[in-house]
Amino acid sequence: MVLVPLIVEWLKRMGMGVRWTGLASVIAAGLLAALSEAVGRFPELAPVARVVLAAVLIGMAGSGAYSQARLMRSKRDDAG
Repeated sequence: MVLVPLIVEWLKRMGMGVRWTGLASVIAAGLLAALSEAVGRFPELAPVARVVLAAVLIGMAGSGAYSQARLMRSKRDDAG
């Protein structure tokens, strides 16, 4: 699953200690598996699950893009 490492990396950037990454991975994987099972049992939850997953992915992408732009701006300011 691609989402588990993304979620854990996001948690680390938000201040979670490195020692908690294993537990965070297990919890994230468990929550994603539970969401998958819930959609299988209750198909009417599929739109909600898609919105939640899309929000997580888009939010992380936006956060990553902002961090990258800030890093590039900092390097440009240091060089010039």
